[in-house]
Amino acid sequence: MSLREFFNKFDDTCEPQGNVSFQWTSKGVGFGGMYFYLDKTDGYVHCDNEIMGREFLKRMLCLMVDNCVLDCPGQWDEATGGKPPGYDPKPIIDDVEDSAQG
Repeated sequence: MSLREFFNKFDDTCEPQGNVSFQWTSKGVGFGGMYFYLDKTDGYVHCDNEIMGREFLKRMLCLMVDNCVLDCPGQWDEATGGKPPGYDPKPIIDDVEDSAQG
């Protein structure tokens, strides 16, 4: 069996390893969060979605992916080098030593 044939037997899945939460803001909607976790009683991934629907949650997650910098860009990201459109790095702390001195 080739490696490709082996991979073709996989199902498409995506599950959190542990729990993961995201904070979001949306013009005209407000702000909130989503918290994904694996429920030990039924074995399914659950989401505390604060009454927001699936399409909204998908839009927020896609927005995050579209705007993130990929640490290991693949061949399909060669044009951008894994960086989102308009990427302009702005460090949170300009200089660690300067911030420690006050």
